[in-house]
Amino acid sequence: MKMSDLALIGASLYAPYMDRFYETGKRPVQHEPKKHMPLTDAQRRLFGEPHRELHEFSIKGHKVMSYSRKDAITRLKHQKKI
Repeated sequence: MKMSDLALIGASLYAPYMDRFYETGKRPVQHEPKKHMPLTDAQRRLFGEPHRELHEFSIKGHKVMSYSRKDAITRLKHQKKI
């Protein structure tokens, strides 16, 4: 097979799709990205960020603000204080 034969085969495969391009004279349609819609109050309660408060913990003489005691220990280990 010659290169020209492959080009003809390729052109025949894409022929059904090319008529759309040449009829409209435009590029094929590309979808627009979704626009952000603000959440309602009910949706915000269901899907919003959970409400979490920091608490103060004292572990081995070190005071740490964290969400839980386990988190406080992890923070101290990361800071290499325990």
